[in-house]
Amino acid sequence: MTISDMALGIIAIDRAITQDINQLVGRAPMTDLFIFYLADMDLLKGVLFMAVAWYLWFRGDAVVRTQVVNLLVIALLAVVVGRLLQLGLPARLRPLDDPTLGLTLPAHVTPAVLRNWSSFPSDHATLFFAMAAALAPISRRLAWAAAAWAAVVICLPRLYLGFHYASDLIGGALIGAAVALIYLHLPVQRFSQAVVRFAKRSPALFHAAGFVFTYEISSLMSNIRQLAMQMLKLVHRVASSGI
Repeated sequence: MTISDMALGIIAIDRAITQDINQLVGRAPMTDLFIFYLADMDLLKGVLFMAVAWYLWFRGDAVVRTQVVNLLVIALLAVVVGRLLQLGLPARLRPLDDPTLGLTLPAHVTPAVLRNWSSFPSDHATLFFAMAAALAPISRRLAWAAAAWAAVVICLPRLYLGFHYASDLIGGALIGAAVALIYLHLPVQRFSQAVVRFAKRSPALFHAAGFVFTYEISSLMSNIRQLAMQMLKLVHRVASSGI
C-alpha cells in the first residue's frame, strides 16, 4: 500500500465518520445549540486549563512550579507549531465548507466562520493535548483526566459541528503530545527554574505578566493572532502602494 493509498483511505474514513455523525444534526435543536455554545466556551477550555495551572502553581513547591512553567511554554509552542503546520501543509477544506458532503449545519453555524483556516491539524487538539501531556510529570491521573476532557468536551463538539474531520483532531492530538514529550526531554529545565526564581524575586511583576500570558493561552492567543494579521495586512498595503 502506497502513501497515496493510505491518504485516500483516511479521507474516505473521515468523510464516512463526518456524514454518519451529521445524521444526528437537527434531530434535537436544543442539543445542537448546546454543542455550538460548548464548542465556543473558553471557560470550559483554555480558562479551565489555566485555572488548573494557577492552582498547581500556588499549591506546589519549586519542583511543581518548574513543571507548571514547562506546561505554559509547551502550550505556547503547541500554538505556534499548530499554526505553522496549518500554513505550511497543503490547505484542507473543512467539512462544513465542502459541498460534496451535503452536510446539514447545526443552528448558528455558518460555513464562512472558519473558511480562511485550514482544517489540519486542529489547533484546539494540538494545544489541549499538549497541555494534558505536560501535566504527566505532576500527576498522571490529572494528565489522563485532562486528555479525556480535551477529547470529549473540546474535540468531539468540533467534529459534530463540522469544524474538523476525525483525522484533524487525532493528528492534532498526536502533534500536541509530541511537542510536550520532546520539550520535556530537552535540557531546558534551567530556563523554567530561572523563571521560578524570578517569580520569587519579583512576584508582582511575574504575576502580572503571568496573568496576561495565561489569558492569551486561554483564548488560543486570539488577540495576538488578530494583531499579527492586521500587521501583515498593513505591511501588504504599504508594499503594494510602493510607499
